[in-house]
Amino acid sequence: MNEFSGAVPILNVKNFAASADYYVNKLGFEKEWDWGRPANFGCVGRGEAQIFLCEGGQGQPGMWMSIFLEDVDALHEEYKKSGAIILEPPKNYPWGSREMLVEDLDGHRLRMTGESKGPVNKAESVEEYNNLARDVLAVYQSGDSGAIQRLSDYTGQQGTQEKLRAIVQGSLGKPPDASLSLAEAQLFVARAHGFDNWQALAHNIKVPPKSTNLDPYASQAEELLKQVRAAQPEALDRIREHLPNKSAAPNSIQLDDAQLVIARENGFPSWAKFREQLLFRDAVHHLDAGNYTGLEELLAQHKLSLMDLLVAAGEPKVPMEQALTWACMLGRTSDAKFLLDKGVDPLAGDNTGLNGLHYAVWHGHLDTAKLLIDRKVPLEVTNMYGGTVLGCALDGVENQPQADHVAIIEALLDAGAKIEGADYPTGNERVDEVLRRHGAKS
Repeated sequence: MNEFSGAVPILNVKNFAASADYYVNKLGFEKEWDWGRPANFGCVGRGEAQIFLCEGGQGQPGMWMSIFLEDVDALHEEYKKSGAIILEPPKNYPWGSREMLVEDLDGHRLRMTGESKGPVNKAESVEEYNNLARDVLAVYQSGDSGAIQRLSDYTGQQGTQEKLRAIVQGSLGKPPDASLSLAEAQLFVARAHGFDNWQALAHNIKVPPKSTNLDPYASQAEELLKQVRAAQPEALDRIREHLPNKSAAPNSIQLDDAQLVIARENGFPSWAKFREQLLFRDAVHHLDAGNYTGLEELLAQHKLSLMDLLVAAGEPKVPMEQALTWACMLGRTSDAKFLLDKGVDPLAGDNTGLNGLHYAVWHGHLDTAKLLIDRKVPLEVTNMYGGTVLGCALDGVENQPQADHVAIIEALLDAGAKIEGADYPTGNERVDEVLRRHGAKS
């Protein structure tokens, strides 16, 4: 049999010089050779790993590869200092590896992989938490050995069916012989992670954001400026290509000129437009992931309005719909009004099974709820848990009480919400008094 001697990935890059510089100065590779004048193809290597870089051909951005090494954590520290684009820090995975996810300038992903030496890292998505709940249920009901092992890997502690049953019973106040439902297993998982209920956990999961900040590109601009001042031929060629009127006097090149070159090499007419697009990509990523906390932090950090970003990007339909859900969840009534005026479907959401009105009433945002009521958002649409908008508001009273919940319930009933959607009596006298006035019966 004719054995293969090796394989080398070929990555499509926009600018060979910039990409080679990133691999050498940020990722710790060495440039082994290049081809062309100016060079547009070449090889970088580190240890036994080699990568070919091809400018404008052979493949497309966004390719993935695994690179194997001994100490992922040491590499993480190295990359934090060098300014590499780290999408995810080192984590342990159930298949026995410890991995860090790194990105290059063209969106190619490098899974830096070593051996796992500890328990699996905590879950980071609703699906992963739901799998935990199913494992809890399986262990509680049958003592399933596979589920026991997965939970042991997750916690880093060895457990038994008896031990787990006792912990669940204590958390939920269940007698020893009681059965367990999936909803109760989800409630147990939510409480174990610091949330009052499953809905609160689902709302607050933080998804690691994709890093698209300007820092690596700003570093590229600074390095280009140094190379121009040193009269390096490749750097001067890049200046001539994008700033021909300044190419005759390298000493006149300033940092903003170098930034403009970097922006144009990445397909943007200006550094400001490049920055705007990167921030927009970050915002859309947070929206897609349901990471509303990350979105808030991003906008606050850069003192930006999500509406401005969306409009500047041409009002893409899906982010606009997700932005409405976000605005309702956080009580940003003016943003919600802006989006509704733009024609966004008031029943649109982010695939979590709740629309904007469900979110607004559950979180106790009276003004936002009134806006949606005035816009005639249907009141009897059920959420993923089978509850109407009124039922969602009552659940909010129990699980996340806010000052305006009673007024919200009154407003919903005045608008025609069916009293049958209320589980009466609730045990909250103020709420029960409102429900009685609108005809609730035990």
